[in-house]
Amino acid sequence: MFGNANQTRRMCLQGTYPTITDAESHVKSGASVKVEQPIWLLDFDGVLNAVAPHGDTRIWKDWRTEGRGSSPDSIPWYLWAPEAVKVVGEAHEAGVRVIWLTDWEDMTQRLHETVHGLPARLEFLTRRISGPSKHWKVNAAMSIVPDAAPLLWTDDHLKTRLLREKVGKEWVANRGGDTALIAPRKEYGITPRDVDTIRAWVARVTPSFPAQ
Repeated sequence: MFGNANQTRRMCLQGTYPTITDAESHVKSGASVKVEQPIWLLDFDGVLNAVAPHGDTRIWKDWRTEGRGSSPDSIPWYLWAPEAVKVVGEAHEAGVRVIWLTDWEDMTQRLHETVHGLPARLEFLTRRISGPSKHWKVNAAMSIVPDAAPLLWTDDHLKTRLLREKVGKEWVANRGGDTALIAPRKEYGITPRDVDTIRAWVARVTPSFPAQ
């Protein structure tokens, strides 16, 4: 199902990432690793918060919005699909350590007040974490995620920015833990297919989670 680990590692190094469209996950096989709590590094804009004037009902039937400007074509502060948000709570309840990795930083601590269904006061990472990458998110990920921990990373800039740099590519390619990457289109955020992939990943790394 996951393909050859060496092949997947080469894909990463050459700039093709195991996202929803080309592989469900990257697994380094044959390694004996300590069982670690699964981690989900979660961006907000472009993942849960669609960056568009209106939600695309071809993707999700139900959209919610808050903080729209005076123009009907302005991009609102918040545009989300409740069914997309729901999977975050499911993962959290199943035992996944969900961590915000977003430019919203400490503002994530109040997102649940507007985007209903989000767990309250999830951990968040900040730009203060230094490292070898020019991208603060990559440095934060490398700093906080144990090598053997199963990792899900959802960010709309994974392919176009964060993992174009050698240090990020190699870190992802050489991790010991199950690693799944999802890079949504920012105007949609995560799609129903992405949600299915996330649920499958959670079911795989947390046995108590009911597969759907």
